[in-house]
Amino acid sequence: MSDRTTLCVLGATGFTGKFVALEVARQISVLHKSTSSPFQWSIAGRRKDALEAVREEIKQLVGASSKNDETNVQKGLLPSIVIADVNNIDSLRTLASETRLILNCVGPYYKFGENVVLATIEASEKLKKSNRPPVHYIDLCGEPNFIERIILEYRERAKLAGSIILPASAYDSVPAELGTIFAVSLLGKGVTPASVEMMATFNTNGGWLAGHFATYACVVNGISPSGRQLLSRIRKKLYANLPKATPKVATKGFSAGIPKRQKRLGILTYDEEQDALLLPHMAADPAVVRLGQSLTMENDPKFEPVKFVGWFAVPSLYIALFMAFYGMLISFFSKFEVGRSLLLKYPKFFTGGVFSHEGPTQEQLDNTQFSSTFIARGVSHTALQEKTSREPDVKAVVRVRGPEPGYVSTPILFVSVARAILVHEKDIIPGVSTPGAALRNTTLIKMINDDGRIKFDRIE
Repeated sequence: MSDRTTLCVLGATGFTGKFVALEVARQISVLHKSTSSPFQWSIAGRRKDALEAVREEIKQLVGASSKNDETNVQKGLLPSIVIADVNNIDSLRTLASETRLILNCVGPYYKFGENVVLATIEASEKLKKSNRPPVHYIDLCGEPNFIERIILEYRERAKLAGSIILPASAYDSVPAELGTIFAVSLLGKGVTPASVEMMATFNTNGGWLAGHFATYACVVNGISPSGRQLLSRIRKKLYANLPKATPKVATKGFSAGIPKRQKRLGILTYDEEQDALLLPHMAADPAVVRLGQSLTMENDPKFEPVKFVGWFAVPSLYIALFMAFYGMLISFFSKFEVGRSLLLKYPKFFTGGVFSHEGPTQEQLDNTQFSSTFIARGVSHTALQEKTSREPDVKAVVRVRGPEPGYVSTPILFVSVARAILVHEKDIIPGVSTPGAALRNTTLIKMINDDGRIKFDRIE
């Protein structure tokens, strides 16, 4: 066996980490084709017995004989087992030095992510001294304060070490970034992009969305006063040294083309084309898309950014009011320490049953799908020259759709990002970045479409 595995799933016994480990097993044949050296992998966590239980499930998926574990590990069918603890930096340094790519599934990342990032960079620095390939890192994070802080604090060091470090490499925020990139690309040559609107929706077939407590805990921390203040400080420092992503058409007096819609009940608006009520998108996607554009501008002077606006599209007033009520409830209680304690102690009560320690049932996973529509608008060369109108005159519409976002689509996207890094490693600029900024010129969209479970389609 090689002294370094191709990839390691850290936190493989956690709720989401187990889904990721099983997804690696499902994609095992394409992963073997994604690297020139023999593919071998590992799963890591604190408890050997729990890791062995996960490996038993992997055996069933890959059809490995139960009598030949070591042989199947050597062949890259089964993972080797690594004991590591995110609170033990030495164990993480050892883990990082023994793999090429860490898939970090241990959240909340504001608590447990930084040690893994640091261990990745330190291992790469040591490997560089002996002219050996670096270690790379991706995670499932949807926490803007963590995403932006590690970009601020570690991107230059990671770049020097040769490490590719990509937070938000799953449902947060791969569909949003790639959907934006894909929609803009379809505007055509000679068109200056102006804006992209994203409208995200979920179909539960009569049921309800469900999520695990770990995701909910990240939200509670992020919207607390201390979390917001931290993000504000980080963002001020980060953007002070990044290009401002102002659309070129805005500097020439053109509108971004975002429609003025009829207001309904405060923050609610109605969109006739989608026949849906729209709520402002308050998750990580808009922040990640905007940050990705600034990072892209830093490396590509010819890149033309767009104004990005994100929405949640909800099919009924009842669902919109449900989301608004519980959103305001959580926002209010998160302002106080005792309130946050209550939020974390009673997740079902404060989310109307959406979030729990148990997470979604298999039936809920099977019955849920996501769909995000991206409307790109741009100004043709003729309109830009004539200036008879100040509105965009070209439009492209893209739809990204797939199964349940948090625990079915997330592993698919996460492992696809890992594949893209393995295939395109030499073409990716190292450092800490967003997936869209780092992987925009790779075949990631084609990889996802070829898999078939998540699709990027042109609608208009």
